[in-house]
Amino acid sequence: MDVRQWLRKNEKTIQKRWLEGVRSLALPRYADLSDEELFAQILPFYHHLMTAIEQDAPHLLKQLKDWVLTQRLERGCSLMDLLEISFQLRTALGLALLESSDAWRAMAAWQKLFPFFDDAATVLAEFFTQAIEEALLERLGEAEMLTSSLARATAETDRALLQLRTVYEVSRDLSATLDIEQIAHLLAERLSAVTGGAKCAVFLADETGELNVAAWARCPDQAQAIVPGNVQAAVRQASADRTPQFLRDETRGEWLVVPLVLKEEACGVVALWGGGTRPFDREQTDLVESIVRQAAVALENARLFAEVRALNQTLEERIAQRTRELAEEKERLESLYTITRELTFSLDLPKVLDRTLRNVTRAVGANHGSIMLLDPTKNHLVYRARLGGREPLPGDGEVTPFKPGLGLAGWVIQHREPVLVDDVQKDARWLPSQGRGTWTRSLIAAPLIVGEDVHGVLIVSDGRPGFFHEAQLRLVTTAAGQVAQAIHNAELYQYVRETADRLGEMLRTQREESSKSRAILESIADGVIVADARRRIVLINSAAEHILGARSETVIGQDVYNVFGAFSPQGRMEALAAMEALIADPVPSKATLQVIDTTLELDERVINARLTPVFTEREEFVGVVTILRDITKEVEADRAKSEFVSTVSHELRTPLTSIKGYTDLLIAGAVGSITDGQRRFLNIVKSNADRLAALINDLLDISRVETGRVTLHIENLRMEDIVLEVANSLRQQIEDKGLELVLDIAPDLDEVPGDRARLTQVLTNLVANAYHYTPEGRITIALSPMDGAVRVDVKDTGIGISTEDQLKIFDRFYRADHPVVQESEGTGLGLSIVKMFVELHGGRIWVNSKIGEGSTFTFILPAADRELPPSMLPQPATRGKKILVVDDEHDILELLRHQLEKQGYEVVATSQGSAVVSTACREQPDLITLDILLPDKDGFEVLRDLKSNPKTANIPVIILSVVQDAESGLQLGAVNYVTKPINEEQLLTAVESVLARKGKVLIAEDDPDTNSLLTELLIRQGFETVRALNGYEALAAAYRERPDLILLDLRMPGMDGYEALTRLKRDPATRDIPIIAISAHSADVEMERQRLQALGVREFLSKPFSFDLLLGEIERALEDDETEEKDSELQEDS
Repeated sequence: MDVRQWLRKNEKTIQKRWLEGVRSLALPRYADLSDEELFAQILPFYHHLMTAIEQDAPHLLKQLKDWVLTQRLERGCSLMDLLEISFQLRTALGLALLESSDAWRAMAAWQKLFPFFDDAATVLAEFFTQAIEEALLERLGEAEMLTSSLARATAETDRALLQLRTVYEVSRDLSATLDIEQIAHLLAERLSAVTGGAKCAVFLADETGELNVAAWARCPDQAQAIVPGNVQAAVRQASADRTPQFLRDETRGEWLVVPLVLKEEACGVVALWGGGTRPFDREQTDLVESIVRQAAVALENARLFAEVRALNQTLEERIAQRTRELAEEKERLESLYTITRELTFSLDLPKVLDRTLRNVTRAVGANHGSIMLLDPTKNHLVYRARLGGREPLPGDGEVTPFKPGLGLAGWVIQHREPVLVDDVQKDARWLPSQGRGTWTRSLIAAPLIVGEDVHGVLIVSDGRPGFFHEAQLRLVTTAAGQVAQAIHNAELYQYVRETADRLGEMLRTQREESSKSRAILESIADGVIVADARRRIVLINSAAEHILGARSETVIGQDVYNVFGAFSPQGRMEALAAMEALIADPVPSKATLQVIDTTLELDERVINARLTPVFTEREEFVGVVTILRDITKEVEADRAKSEFVSTVSHELRTPLTSIKGYTDLLIAGAVGSITDGQRRFLNIVKSNADRLAALINDLLDISRVETGRVTLHIENLRMEDIVLEVANSLRQQIEDKGLELVLDIAPDLDEVPGDRARLTQVLTNLVANAYHYTPEGRITIALSPMDGAVRVDVKDTGIGISTEDQLKIFDRFYRADHPVVQESEGTGLGLSIVKMFVELHGGRIWVNSKIGEGSTFTFILPAADRELPPSMLPQPATRGKKILVVDDEHDILELLRHQLEKQGYEVVATSQGSAVVSTACREQPDLITLDILLPDKDGFEVLRDLKSNPKTANIPVIILSVVQDAESGLQLGAVNYVTKPINEEQLLTAVESVLARKGKVLIAEDDPDTNSLLTELLIRQGFETVRALNGYEALAAAYRERPDLILLDLRMPGMDGYEALTRLKRDPATRDIPIIAISAHSADVEMERQRLQALGVREFLSKPFSFDLLLGEIERALEDDETEEKDSELQEDS
């Protein structure tokens, strides 16, 4: 068997078994290694062994030395560990040979291989033995070196101990004193001693940082103490660099310069001179530096001690000073306490001032003092207290020549600050007192100030110059503040006493006024009931007792609801709802405050109730005042008037028809011939019957126009045809009177849209008027084109109309005070009817006239398919509206009338305040413009009367006045307040903003935000709005305001929308008002709509809804309601 080939063949098996054997040994040195890491550590031994076997060269095993050294040093292996590894390889080879099939050859191979393992073990042992010997030799060398080092260390330790003992002794000596000079001398002596008698100089830095010699040692001769210049430079260098300096002088030897350093700062320098040529060794230098460091600490401690001692001395001085100050402060406080106590004893000002002055002068040790108060009426200072004067003060004081800015006292008053004067003779502000009082050299003056007010000045003085100091100034200033407060308190006391007397007098006066007011309240005819915020009645007059049929003893303290229970249900519910609204939401708003009027029925009487909330000046709600007025007679009179008009319109025409018919028959000879006298009488009867019929027709025309029941049959007309028709019908009558009828018709006139019969009536009336009031001359009818219109002029040369009468010429029943007018037949309604019909056609009419020269009545009509310019046409929303103008200035009245009529308004004018209410009741204008300064009655009183009258309360009023008191006007119910002078644009804007409203909508919605939103949106669209937050308010507002439409939320607190709807439809006064219901709680919108429409609702909208949808439903409902009213009125006329 070839051993080498066998080894190469079985190498992997042998290595595997070898690794397993080594791992089984569990050697501690290799326990932390993985199999790969362990194999890498032992593999070099295998390679060296195999190399020796293959080359049969056991000496090659010497190469194992490096491996052994690595394992011993890196892994810390012992000889036994390495031998165990070798034995495991031998065992792996043996096991591999045993597995061979040729046992003899295997045995031979083992005999050949076994010696190599013995050689390897021997080599390993030799290596370890050699290593041990080398280690022992190394340890012996180290022991010898250690012994030598120990000897040297012992010597060095002895020297160090000696130095430490020396440093300790020097440090102890230096610490024994805190005197810097002693420390410097002690340091010089010790350093000289430890350096073998070297001369020593100690330099210390002064406050400026300059180094000066503080101590010498071994230098008895002062001349020898002079330090050479180069050494002084080394001293400065050592101090600057904070490092020792060595300096060799060929003649004087070596110098050692060491700085005294503490906390990175040099406080001095030590200079040592050994003399001759003997140098300083290292030990001496270290010892000197150690001692110097201890000296630096000692010097710093001495410096700190000096600072602490100085600080203690300063602190002791401050404590003593503070003790003196506290004593002075205590004395000052005691003086102030005495002064304050005296001030609080009395409110008698003279006594207070006298006592206070004595205490102040006593506190500062002065021999003179005074208190001067400023007289605001004379602006002079007055002595009110004086100490040390020659004469006593009079009771009301003594006036001085001083005033603010004059004299020292005046300077203090003016500058509002105290002053201390050491010598008044050197102060330019000082004015002598003309020999009065004591002779003064020094003084203190302090102002008497409370808040922003300066009451006077307090002065203390002495005949010695420089007598007072700052502490006394502070005392006097503080006392002056107390005196000023005492003066203020005394004045307050006087004010309170005077106020109490005045209030007592006012209370007596108030009681007298209350008695008068009660007497007046009892004397008025209207009933007055006052209820507080809890609805309890607190006051009732005798008139109210008579109306209610109850005594005050049984009514006072009762709930106001119980009192209203006596009235009929319909009025009672409205009154209670109004009362509930006022009490539930008592918010004063001067711009929107509404007085609630309602009508109640009691037995057979009709009572007007006017409810007004009452607020204090602080706008605190205190209750509701109800005014009860018996209007039974007024209601009956109004009913009688209505019945009379109805009788005139339906009954008088029947007998008139018979009268006219039979008169015509008699005149025609139907019953035989008649005499001339009979014929004349019958013609008189016929003429008056015709006049009566015309009057009835005029009254009916006016009534129809006012109520909107006139129906115009509009068609495009040629005005020249109507002019020719009227001229032909009246020409003969005009010419019979000797008058000339002239026609002036322009060619190519536009057609106008209009009712032929009504325009013929207009022109006929105008020509007839010209005929009646023109004694001689001519009548001219002119037609001319205008911008988008046709102009008609009826001009005569008659008697003319005065300027004053022109303002009233279109008023009903008005006839000028002229003989010709009075002799002519007429009712005064013709021109009023003419104006109405012209305005119904979208035109306007006016008159120009002069007395004795004639008159020209002009009206214009818009052309077909064209509109008049804005300056000529009224706005569509205000066309035909009637305005009552009230102003006492004739020129202004005429101007306002002209400006309004030019825009198509019908103007009724008056200059008397007493005639406003009656005129408004008669004419029922759509708007009133009211002046405040009227000759016979205040305009605010007129406004109050208008708003308290049921027939005029709802007519809007615009105040036009020079009086700037918009708040009062708006509180009384005016809708606008315009201050004169006013131009035409302002006037028309104010009027149109009121009249151009599309209609009044009542918004019944409990959510304030939604209510405000709907209000704002509808106002922007031109609607007038009324707000209600619950069902009770909705009922009261509907009955009071009579809105054109109600927007009703179905879910409201208290009375919900369903109950409110039922009551609105049950009441005859509100049943015809269209209602749009809104709600956010409907599950089936269509079913809810059908249900509500069955209850009378016009439409139902489910929230949320668009505003465009809501606006469309409102306008559609208002249009349908207007059409239904017109149809109903036409049926009644037929």
